[in-house]
Amino acid sequence: FPYMPQKQHDKILCINSHSLFIVPPETLDYKNIIIADILFKQGAPEHYVICRKQQEENMNLQLESLEHYEKALKQGRRAHRESVHQGKYPYLQALDDILEDTMVAGQVDLGILDIPMEKIVGTKTSGRTNSFSADFMPLLEETSEFAMKWCKLCVAHLGDEGIRDPIFCYEYLGRFYVQEGNKRVSVLKYFGASSIPGYVIRILPNYIPTIEIQCYYEFVRYYPQTKLYQLIFTQLGSFQKLQAALGYEADHVWTDNER
Repeated sequence: FPYMPQKQHDKILCINSHSLFIVPPETLDYKNIIIADILFKQGAPEHYVICRKQQEENMNLQLESLEHYEKALKQGRRAHRESVHQGKYPYLQALDDILEDTMVAGQVDLGILDIPMEKIVGTKTSGRTNSFSADFMPLLEETSEFAMKWCKLCVAHLGDEGIRDPIFCYEYLGRFYVQEGNKRVSVLKYFGASSIPGYVIRILPNYIPTIEIQCYYEFVRYYPQTKLYQLIFTQLGSFQKLQAALGYEADHVWTDNER
């Protein structure tokens, strides 16, 4: 709103990307505003408002997205409190904070993959960590620019457009850290999506004789056969046993149906 009313008879000029309209301040309720065009009639004491169905639907989606943000914010604040109470770090993990150059053997460009949501655990850098709880739910106020962008993505998800642009992230030891697209992940996690498309760079750890690293390198070897990040075992030789149990040859490449 360009200004707040100084007197009861003042009227507020509301401007948005579609149109503008004027309403008496005493009747103003942002949850009941309908986007409309104004029909100015010369000499008339009132402004006549013509509503467009599509514009009304757009506004309904915007209002619905705000309600979803409020719910997501409550979830995020609750998760934050529980993490603090349990002595856990209450924000997203940042890969740059846990990874040192001496721990990296190289990088592999995997292209665009369908990433399981449960495998996305943090961000690449620490710049956005405090905006999210550890489960990717938002922590910033409803009036923030962050919230408006979150709501815009929510509108896209609820409407015909959908969230289509892939995120950009890094995979390390089977877990994913987002470089670009944290809010997209947040919105889709809130709605319970099982996966999201993403452009992935795999970071290979230096090989050391620990069970975690050995199992991960075994996963790297059989991943081209399965294309599944859900299959990361904690015991060596497990994938070969799985292939045999399913009746497949050791070098069998899984089809889409088998996945």
